[in-house]
Amino acid sequence: MNSVLEQLMKQSNPLMDTHSRVREAMQRITLNSLSDSGFFDKVAFVGGTALSLFHGLDRSSEDLDFTLLEPDPDFTFGPYIGALESFFESLDLQVEVTEKEKTHRSKMKTAFVKGICREIYLSFGEVVPGIQDNQRISVKLEVDVRPPEDYGTEWAYPLLPFPHKVRMYDLPTLHSCKLHAILCRGWGNRVKGRDYYDILFYSANNIPVNTKHLMERLALSGIEVSGEEEIKELLKKRYASVDYLDAVSDVAPFALEKRKLQNWSPELFTSTIDRIRFI
Repeated sequence: MNSVLEQLMKQSNPLMDTHSRVREAMQRITLNSLSDSGFFDKVAFVGGTALSLFHGLDRSSEDLDFTLLEPDPDFTFGPYIGALESFFESLDLQVEVTEKEKTHRSKMKTAFVKGICREIYLSFGEVVPGIQDNQRISVKLEVDVRPPEDYGTEWAYPLLPFPHKVRMYDLPTLHSCKLHAILCRGWGNRVKGRDYYDILFYSANNIPVNTKHLMERLALSGIEVSGEEEIKELLKKRYASVDYLDAVSDVAPFALEKRKLQNWSPELFTSTIDRIRFI
């Protein structure tokens, strides 16, 4: 096995299954390639995966979520695709990178890094029985091309696969994004339990909320609030209406510490509201 791939696998949490560990390594490789291509000059890394890779959130994650620093509806992944494929190939990994064509003018631009599971696993020195010949492993990339303002960013400096830098939203801004997701995520009747798992992480670590950014996100979603108290009332109503069995079912495959899924209830999540520090 390539020594860099071996190091990436050693860096991953041993509680993860093989698929999650390999996918996380692919995520780190993707970030390294994007960094080398100047991607983070105009883009910030956001979402639960940023929290997992750089802030110790103990759950696995599927996608890489990003936001432009300035709106640009004409953004495309095109300039980065060739470099991504070449970077993976330099590590003896064969992948295909494609950008999703959208028929309408969406605020999200999407691309996928895909490889054949059996081939990718073998490159990482992993042999998993029962894998179908055509089964694929993929990393989804999404960029918000119409971002809100009033955000804060910071830089991380990973050493693997090779030294590079990643711009991401700072923790208060990430917290505001997650509260917005709790209030506004459009999943129909389903609940994204990963949002709620992450909220407990923010609360347990006493991470403040970027209030201006949250209010702007809410306004873009059609929710006008005058301040903190209205936000708290919205959260109370939301937490009272959630099906927590569904929430736990969603996050269970990703949570590395299952005991953290115990006793989920309206009362538990409502108790986090008074702990919020708005800044």
